Amino acid sequence: MAMHDRFVKWCAVAAFCVGILGFAAVAAAKMAIVMVNVTVAGEVDEEISGLTITTYDSDNQPISGGTTTTGALGVFTLNFDVTFGDTDETLYIYPVTGNTGYIDTISPFWQINRSDAPAKTISDAELGIVESDTATALVAFLNSNPAATNVDPTKGMLAGAVEIRRDKPEPGQSDLYNLEGATISWTDTQGQPVSADLIYLGGDPEDPEETGLPDPSLTATSAAGSYLIYNIPMTTVGQYQQQDIIVSATKSGYTIPDERIRVFPYNQDVVSIAPFEGSQNPPPESEQNRTNPAIPALLLNDE
Repeated sequence: MAMHDRFVKWCAVAAFCVGILGFAAVAAAKMAIVMVNVTVAGEVDEEISGLTITTYDSDNQPISGGTTTTGALGVFTLNFDVTFGDTDETLYIYPVTGNTGYIDTISPFWQINRSDAPAKTISDAELGIVESDTATALVAFLNSNPAATNVDPTKGMLAGAVEIRRDKPEPGQSDLYNLEGATISWTDTQGQPVSADLIYLGGDPEDPEETGLPDPSLTATSAAGSYLIYNIPMTTVGQYQQQDIIVSATKSGYTIPDERIRVFPYNQDVVSIAPFEGSQNPPPESEQNRTNPAIPALLLNDE
């Protein structure tokens, strides 16, 4: 009987110890807070100085130290810290650019991973900016064009362009060019369709590669490469009306990464911009190794 009592007490002590150790392990796991120092260097499209850039977390809270002003030619640098909680693996940060005469413009999310610790650098970041007069004129054009759907200001608006980086630009050529013939699509972050209106923008009559007016007859990007998604429905998240979407641009023979971006109602004086930057796929290996018919085979075999 005494042996039985000692055994029972031993088991109770062992269970208590295991429980304490388990609690300590859980507590240690919950204390695994990680900080990542983030440096972002880039420029704002149109090379405008004096613009304010403010960064926000996914809860729409401004990030401490995440504000700056663009310098000459729109160049900027940001440096701030983000903190990962005990369950966070990925954090999404979005920048907003604005100033007097410009509508607040949201650019795509920057993705920061826990594995980036202790520091991450984002180079060559490009942010968008839209003049208030341009946004007003665009809305007026859509509302007056019988072939286009009217703008619902309680819903979101997202503009952008598709650009391709040249592999070997020639002297005097830009590193990027607009992609004609790309199609735009989008979903929510779970891959589900989001009902909205899409219109592609034509080129300027004097320069087809410069963005002109929306053209309801277009079914893909023009030589200007520009598009507009509008009347994006909102979802209620806490006190905010917003929508996070994944935007895609596709054309055969090109690789173009998707963009993840947040959209707010247009009547809050805010628009979003998702510029794409892709690359042209290399030709198949069979074409790369194909003999140039303009060169005589005798010369190819000449030693």
